[in-house]
Amino acid sequence: MPIPARRIGFFTPSQGFRANGLPLNEDVVPAYEISIAPKADPLWLDSNSYQLVGRVIAEVAENFSANVQVEFPRQYIRFIRWRRNPSSLDIDPNTAYGSDGGIALKGTIGDFELFAHGVPSHTFYLSTIFDLGQQVNFGRLSWSATPMRVLENGVHVEDPEARTGRDADPQIYHEFDNKGREVVVERRRYEFDLKPGEGYVADGRPGVRASITYDTDNWTYWTPSITEPNRLLNLQSGSHIQLKLILHSEDFDAYLRLDSLWVEQAPLLAERILGEVARLDSMQPTRGFSAVDLGK
Repeated sequence: MPIPARRIGFFTPSQGFRANGLPLNEDVVPAYEISIAPKADPLWLDSNSYQLVGRVIAEVAENFSANVQVEFPRQYIRFIRWRRNPSSLDIDPNTAYGSDGGIALKGTIGDFELFAHGVPSHTFYLSTIFDLGQQVNFGRLSWSATPMRVLENGVHVEDPEARTGRDADPQIYHEFDNKGREVVVERRRYEFDLKPGEGYVADGRPGVRASITYDTDNWTYWTPSITEPNRLLNLQSGSHIQLKLILHSEDFDAYLRLDSLWVEQAPLLAERILGEVARLDSMQPTRGFSAVDLGK
């Protein structure tokens, strides 16, 4: 998911040697570029060739640092692509050739780092299945929540002005990635950007809506979105219930703390109801049941 990132780094290994005897901690990458993106784009997800994933935040032709740290204004990012670019330093025969006579480009990566501070742009909570012990009728869904803010020193404080959004959309939308796996996407992308799944679901092509299935024999569908407390659930009676909450934030440092949540329930009014249909002008028919003319 997108996180409020502000720095990307990479560095050489702390030990080891190249074939020519150069310590790996001195084997710096001489040229590189880094691009970032807050969400996926089919143009580069489906491409077999190298593509920038979004905005370029670093493009260095000559690097001599073993520990590279690239800072940028804090922003939500989900994808990062790093590329080792060609460099004039590669032509040095003392560093370019490996022990087997083949070309071995300069530069060894020990690890990559990503630094972020704040709240992810969205998260969701899926409850366990609650066994109510008997068939009940469901009433209203209510909750109590507090807007919160994270300060620079890491302290969390209540903030009524925090710009936090709530979306209790009970659906989680998926698409197929380039390996045929289902990944979560925003509802807007699912509805407006992705291709319908008919004819494509079997092979899981990228950029296609993934299927959503329900246990319709035992469960109802998720209710429509409930974005305000004290609302009727409009569920049929049941003995089990499950809750899903999706929280969105448009502020790097603001989020919503859910203090409590409750669902009204009541026993069934009756386990079985019998009724009769009768003509208005003959409420007690002589033969015990009503008769009408065909077509009337």
